Amino acid sequence: AVVSTQSTGGWEMAEQSKLRRALTLCIWHGSALAISCLTSNLASAISLVGSIAALFMLFYPGMMLIMQGGSKAWLVSGVILAILGLFIFFWTVGFTFYQMAV
Repeated sequence: AVVSTQSTGGWEMAEQSKLRRALTLCIWHGSALAISCLTSNLASAISLVGSIAALFMLFYPGMMLIMQGGSKAWLVSGVILAILGLFIFFWTVGFTFYQMAV
């Protein structure tokens, strides 16, 4: 992690945040493109991309709550969000691959 000093005014942290967002966007679009090219069914592609969305909406915010280290309520809600996001992701991926195999 880049540690910002008072003299830079947080510009290093802002640049790191921009890089992280750009990397997340590239991973999102790249995985969506790969999934849509490799699957023969559009419904399967939409389901797999939706499972990735569950990670972005539930798992990552849950991990941020856990890493923030606030009160016990924040920690419990972060664990619940992270577990729910992982459950939805793996259930959707498994169900989609099951449907593609049958």
